[in-house]
Amino acid sequence: MINRTPTESRTYHSKDTAEQFYVVGIHGAIEQHEIAHQALTQALIGAGNTGAATHLLDLSALTLPLYNPDPPESRYAVVVMRCISQADAVLLTTSSRHDSYSTQLKNALEYCGPDEFNGTPVGLLGVARKSEPTPALNQLRTICTTLGAQVLTTQVGIATEATCEDDELPHDRVTNLRTLGQQVVEWISPKWSRAGSLHDF
Repeated sequence: MINRTPTESRTYHSKDTAEQFYVVGIHGAIEQHEIAHQALTQALIGAGNTGAATHLLDLSALTLPLYNPDPPESRYAVVVMRCISQADAVLLTTSSRHDSYSTQLKNALEYCGPDEFNGTPVGLLGVARKSEPTPALNQLRTICTTLGAQVLTTQVGIATEATCEDDELPHDRVTNLRTLGQQVVEWISPKWSRAGSLHDF
């Protein structure tokens, strides 16, 4: 596994937009960590190409304790909550295990509520070995909706035969991931129509 800092930020500027939005990508995958990192990076590039500033938060680099409603609150929990609450849009990345999303991401979301999401557009992407991560993404969609997020009708699932962390993304998924990143920014705009049916790339 490649060692990375917990957060990676990049600011993009657009000639076409006077207002700059802020998009946070939360990396919550456990298995196939590196290919999930690549996927989230591509989605953030798509968001950045619209003129948004982007920030990647890797949960594996945080020492986030199991959720406990009693104080004291973990400083890493505060990092997660602030990242989400300050974002104009969020991209969530998960691996799939037993057709469910990762315990790492679940634990992070336990610290959040409607105050953090508050109608924020959220895009979902998942990775799984050999089978599509659709069941895991559908569960994550339900949780995010419960938390008050506006979940995009499009989601990206990547099924791979990967057995090593350094495998590359399937080429045909890069365009889909960048489109997801673009769309999560467009959902911020009042001109964007949020009507539509659920679609898997």
